[in-house]
Amino acid sequence: MRLRLAVLAGAAALIVLASLADRALSAPFYDPVLRAFPLKDAWLLAVPGHTGLKWLMVAFWAGCVVLGGAWRRGALYMAVIALVVSLLKHFSPYSCPWDLPDFGGAKPDAGACLPAAHPVSGFALFGLYLALERDKRRARVVLCAAWIIGLAAGAVQVARGAHFASHVLWTAWIAWAVAIRAATTAEPSGSRLPRMAAARTGGIQTQTSIRSRSGPEIRPTYRSGAPSGQVQLGLPALPQRHGFIAATSWNAAGNVTDRAARAIVTRPSSSGWRSASRTSRANSGSSSRKRTP
Repeated sequence: MRLRLAVLAGAAALIVLASLADRALSAPFYDPVLRAFPLKDAWLLAVPGHTGLKWLMVAFWAGCVVLGGAWRRGALYMAVIALVVSLLKHFSPYSCPWDLPDFGGAKPDAGACLPAAHPVSGFALFGLYLALERDKRRARVVLCAAWIIGLAAGAVQVARGAHFASHVLWTAWIAWAVAIRAATTAEPSGSRLPRMAAARTGGIQTQTSIRSRSGPEIRPTYRSGAPSGQVQLGLPALPQRHGFIAATSWNAAGNVTDRAARAIVTRPSSSGWRSASRTSRANSGSSSRKRTP
């Protein structure tokens, strides 16, 4: 979390510095003779690049809602990001390039231009990225799509004179900040799998022993492990009960059953017991009990 906040702080500083080049980056798209941005009403940018992309991403958002689970949670984050960006833009005192006198505009006090709203079509996917973070492959695809779509939408608006380049970068910054905030405060509901707490105990890793019906105990299935010790899912660290551990079972719902361990006591047999049975194999049909000393 601290790393993400540090990245946000550093990115904000870089965006402030980059804003010094806003006018230089917009100048190539401005025609001083026409005193306008020639691409402002270009069909390719205004229709597919603006309106078409917007409705395509709305359809994608609706699909995420229908899919449910982490996708629906991501759709919620995306909606929050879009709402925050829209509110900030609405109350912003900064005007768009095509409203400024330097770029042929006549409304320098129009405001309502920072951050850029159209690039949020892509940058809102930051919310979906964090919702799908456990699925590394899908999350990487979504993150790449967020940057590609967001920057492409931003480039369209810069070329049309609707925004400065820094407006697009601030949209990305705000979207990422809101996504982090939403992901850290909202808990998954319903779709989250039960979380099993792992408790470790030092010493020997053991398994449940088996006892034969008519002879000494069969070879115990003890296995020494690394110093990290035994892992018990869903159970607190418990004493190992003199080398034996109770059998446990669990199901997908997260319920854990702890069956009592069987105590085993070995005593010399009065009917004869020449030597301890071999523990490398099970007792045969003719056990030591059937032999006379």
